[in-house]
Amino acid sequence: MDKNREYIKKIENELVDILCSSSLFAGQKSHSIKIISYFVTRKTLTQAKIKELTNLSLGTISQELSNLIKRGIIEKKKISSTGEITYVMASIKKSFFNSYYYTLKKAKNTESELREVHKELEINKDELKNQDGFKELYNLTSIYLKIFLVIDQIADILKEKT
Repeated sequence: MDKNREYIKKIENELVDILCSSSLFAGQKSHSIKIISYFVTRKTLTQAKIKELTNLSLGTISQELSNLIKRGIIEKKKISSTGEITYVMASIKKSFFNSYYYTLKKAKNTESELREVHKELEINKDELKNQDGFKELYNLTSIYLKIFLVIDQIADILKEKT
């Protein structure tokens, strides 16, 4: 029986490594990715079990769990008589949609700053146009501003799914 558990643990570790190194969680903190990955393989976890699996501090785990709850990726399932909380990832699909939605919202936070940079480049175009890298920076900000239109559409679709 111990060999089977070791084999299952090895497979779980490989799955977690694959998830952690994939682009599924682009833009998210590595601690969050690791914890989410264990929820994918286990569905329900306690803080103690997450500590055992990840070697993260209880403070870090507590912060990450609060963040994941706020983002709708996990939820509290039950509290034992001793106060131990069991957390659950009720739906992997819903969790992935919420995760992508959060990442897009985070990217959107830079839009106003980028608009300001682009506006300054536009205003000072005559003075800056001969500067090394101006054309590339101007074109890059223009492209990113167009991308935000697509991000808005994707975020709307994901919001409907969450």
